[in-house]
Order: sequence, then structure tokens, then C-alpha cells
Amino acid sequence: MRKLLSNRELEIVERLVYMGTKKEAAPSLGITERTLETHTKNIFRKLTITKLNELVLWYCGETFHITEQIESRKKEVMSITRKSTTILIILIFTIITAVDHSEFLRYRRYRRRTESEYLICYESITTK
Repeated sequence: MRKLLSNRELEIVERLVYMGTKKEAAPSLGITERTLETHTKNIFRKLTITKLNELVLWYCGETFHITEQIESRKKEVMSITRKSTTILIILIFTIITAVDHSEFLRYRRYRRRTESEYLICYESITTK
């Protein structure tokens, strides 16, 4: 994969990985942030990635020769994430169906009232 990138692009990747932000890396490379942004877009396109953290992961995998291990871990994490998302959706659905809808609708109507209506409601609640 390193062969996809030019020497200058590899230098840019290294600076981005070690410095963390484009704002910090641009002056050390002697270019503007806008130029660095263009280089970064080209690097992302060549490596088929979309985020800086994926670039860091790629760089570490290539540098320490652990690309296969990273790929297997990514697959594990993705499967766990999908399972977690499914569980979260089921949990949210369960909570929504368990809530008394009349209470929810009453609360929504209460929140839409004007300030004067709010005062009238407040007085009627406190006098009970």
C-alpha cells in the first residue's frame, strides 16, 4: 500500500500522524493549510479512507507490519457495533412502547402552551 503514495505524500502522512492536526502539520511542511487539505484529500482517495483516525491506523499498520491484525480487529469491532446498535434500537423501542402515551401527549400539549396559560396551569396545579 505504501507504493500508492509518493514520497511527499508519505511525509505528509507522517507529519499528520505525529502532529495530530492539519493546522499544526502545515507550517512544519512549509505549506498552507489549504494545500495540506488538498494533499490530504488525494491521500484519502488513494487509500480509500475518509477520516484522519483511519489514516493513523493505516500508517501504524504499515509501519509496524500489523495490517492483517488490524483488519481482523476492525471486523470484530464492526460486528460488535452492529450488535450493539441492534440492541440499542430494541431497548429504545421497548422504552417507547412501555411509556404511557397519554402522559406523553399531555406533556407535549403542556409544553406548547403560552406563558399566560402556563401560569394558569401552574396555579391550578399548586392549589390542588
